[in-house]
Amino acid sequence: MLLRFLGHACFYLEDGESTLVIDPYDPSTGALPEVSAKVVTLSHSHHDHSYADGVSGVETTITEPGAWSAAGIEGEGLSTFHDDAQGAKRGPNIVQIVKMGGQTIVHLGDLGHMPDENVLAKLRGCDVLLVPVGGFYTIDAATATAICDAVAPRVIIPMHYKVESRRKLPIATVEPFLEGKAQVQAMEEDSVDPASMRGVVVLSSK
Repeated sequence: MLLRFLGHACFYLEDGESTLVIDPYDPSTGALPEVSAKVVTLSHSHHDHSYADGVSGVETTITEPGAWSAAGIEGEGLSTFHDDAQGAKRGPNIVQIVKMGGQTIVHLGDLGHMPDENVLAKLRGCDVLLVPVGGFYTIDAATATAICDAVAPRVIIPMHYKVESRRKLPIATVEPFLEGKAQVQAMEEDSVDPASMRGVVVLSSK
């Protein structure tokens, strides 16, 4: 299985003929790499997470919570919020649980709060957790760490943090999240087979 970080909170997943893009961003956020996938999931409607037009070959776009099945991929979207005020500030958010390549990958979207136990129970023990860590628009490093501790995934991949190409965003870099983590591997590549990884994996981000 291939997992590729396309930047910001966008990922490409491939397993055989099954292909998926999660949360593609529009040109105002940055240049999305050319990518084709049969399925696209969008955690919410903000421009930096919902640019399905930036992905070619799309057969199915998932925009609502609930169980879904498409192009050989099984998934479930869980209703959460983009803030800590039950959506009053920034609206809803969908956490996606994706089953692909014999693994369970969880993408937290622009989660803005500590999930309740009902949500955590569905995430617990997943293989890969894609977690925002930059704060301001999403959970910060401390809350991201608390979620990781509660869910106990085999692999943690941070996302939605400040990088050089998007310095205008008022969010933190990845470093505060990495502090105190026992097992961290920084990759020079943007792609990985998560089946072979453990601990916190920082993928190269444009």
